[in-house]
Amino acid sequence: MASAMDELATRFKAEARDRFARITQLAGDAQNADAIREEAHKLKGAAGMLGFPELKDRAAELEILTASGDAAQNEIAAAVEALGTVIPD
Repeated sequence: MASAMDELATRFKAEARDRFARITQLAGDAQNADAIREEAHKLKGAAGMLGFPELKDRAAELEILTASGDAAQNEIAAAVEALGTVIPD
């Protein structure tokens, strides 16, 4: 029988994959920086609360980058790629 934390972690992993898919879609256009920042912020908070520190840190980096308002498309793409390396399976 799975514990409540196990179930929460399983749901979070699915949510993280969904958020990453949205971020990836949005990252195709630098005009979407605010929407990317919002998704990264939500991902960061949940990852921090549920014990995914690497994911939290990568999401925070993307959030900060997109908050600056002057991030280049290639910088956003690199940060999204880095985030993708820590999305849980």
